[in-house]
Amino acid sequence: MATILCIDPNEQYAWQLCGLLKKGGYTCVYSKNGENLLHLIETHNINLILSEVMMGTLCGFEIARRIRSHETHNLLPIILMSTMSEEDEVRHGYNQGVDAYLAKPVDPHILLTCVAQRLTELTEALKPDPVTGMSNSQKIKSSVQRAIILRRNFVLVYIEMMGVPNFTREHGVAVRDKAFKRMARLINNWAKNAHCSLFDAGHMGAGHFVCMVEPEKATAFCNDVAEEWGGILKRASRSPQPQNGREDLSLILCATGSGTTGKHATHEYFDTLSHLRSKALASSEGTIFLDKRRKF
Repeated sequence: MATILCIDPNEQYAWQLCGLLKKGGYTCVYSKNGENLLHLIETHNINLILSEVMMGTLCGFEIARRIRSHETHNLLPIILMSTMSEEDEVRHGYNQGVDAYLAKPVDPHILLTCVAQRLTELTEALKPDPVTGMSNSQKIKSSVQRAIILRRNFVLVYIEMMGVPNFTREHGVAVRDKAFKRMARLINNWAKNAHCSLFDAGHMGAGHFVCMVEPEKATAFCNDVAEEWGGILKRASRSPQPQNGREDLSLILCATGSGTTGKHATHEYFDTLSHLRSKALASSEGTIFLDKRRKF
């Protein structure tokens, strides 16, 4: 049974919500302002936070920032509620790592559905990628969000293994997964040998990897991964199967950095990587594509 922390200065309304959630099969813990946030989370083993936005010294946005920047609790689902749901305010909430934003008065069915969905997502986020054992897509995005809030400089590197569908048809799923595992070992071994102070990596699925690297080592990381993987393909002695001018399982690497000020939200980094990927796919040559606006 999941335990939900409900934070709202309106005690009467909060207990109405708690009553609804209890009928839905959840345990509720109530706090008027959330100032003892971490103590409540750790004492009651909280699984989800439901909070009002507008409060006294600690607003819902600050609660989100504290959770998303925490080393242990950064994956906790956060649902914010407010009578004010203008587009800018909602966007700001999502930029702080909020999972959902509900307008007050909250519709009971929508609330219960939202809570169930977010708890399911939490369960999935805690599972490693089943093929490589690396972080999954939600976990790596949470790591990026944490770095943004903590104002850490980093470079986000996207690695794509080309021609995976064609390779799978030719060689089968087991051989494909073996290649994914080989790439995961390459990435993890590089990080171990480079003694990085900041590094995280995840498999987004289907041979798409995302790595977060400290800026000073990002270029070396891209070059080393490209070179070593090229050697692995060469030693495999397979006949090339060009797809749009690229051999199956050859790589493209795209990288963007936080620079001196950084972007404001996780999706901005992934939007930039998507743009770089489009450029890479439009080109039949080259392996590494860098965001030249960001120095690293």
